[in-house]
Amino acid sequence: MTYSHWLQQWMDIYMRPKVTTSTTTMYVHLIKTLHKHFPDLMQTEIEEIKHVMLQDALNTLSTHLSKSTLQKIRSIFTSSLCYAVKNNLITSSPSNGLTVPRNACEKNVDGLTVNEQARLEKAALNDPLGHVVIFFLYTGLRRSELQNLKWSDVDLCQGWLNIQTSKTEAGVRRVPLTSRMVALLTDLHHDGIPQNAYVFQTSTSQQISTEVLKGLYLRLRKAANLPNLTTHVYRHTFATRAIEKGIEVTALSKILGHTNPAFTTRRYVHPDQDYLKNQLLKVFE
Repeated sequence: MTYSHWLQQWMDIYMRPKVTTSTTTMYVHLIKTLHKHFPDLMQTEIEEIKHVMLQDALNTLSTHLSKSTLQKIRSIFTSSLCYAVKNNLITSSPSNGLTVPRNACEKNVDGLTVNEQARLEKAALNDPLGHVVIFFLYTGLRRSELQNLKWSDVDLCQGWLNIQTSKTEAGVRRVPLTSRMVALLTDLHHDGIPQNAYVFQTSTSQQISTEVLKGLYLRLRKAANLPNLTTHVYRHTFATRAIEKGIEVTALSKILGHTNPAFTTRRYVHPDQDYLKNQLLKVFE
């Protein structure tokens, strides 16, 4: 059996039933990347795969893929070959001890500055789905969490969201709502709406899709002159504003659905330059 054939079985039998749709899409994309760059590896009989072949693939890809993407590819190697051992296709996994090259670049997503956020919010007012952007900016939800949010997950009286499905175990959590977000959801809600209905829908009452969210940020890129705007930038912006306004890091980490507060500050907080200057002046002037 070739590695390509086994990866297909691994995806269909072990991955698709237990991971989210977005994770499945990510795995499929990365496996296509492996097919494109390493056709010989993919056509190698699984029992002939060597550690050096897998490490060479990671080293080669480090020239143009981020460290986080390489870590995901390493996970594909590790998990797929672990299951190959369990199925007696190989006696031991050649993926043990794989490392992500140190020279791989970090994927940085910057939050918006205060002025950029103001431009974005102003542009969002003129878009039929602009309220979605506002909700992202003031809750810090992941894309999939917003897409899967149902009215049964919303407690308007107490001001909470119950995130039932997330990409991580820590992501299953309660998220507090500001009064502004309660008002936004109250405006969206109407009597008789089914509890299993999605909170954010398209004009045809369908669950809002990734493609629709992409179209939204592409429109707002142009309207607000923010060329690097993506859906994930909203989440980084939420975290940055929260830190600037004095939130305790552990609390922010819980709200974002992170396990480690250090990860939150390292990856999700990008203080505005004016904020940094003002903080310094508070101390020394």
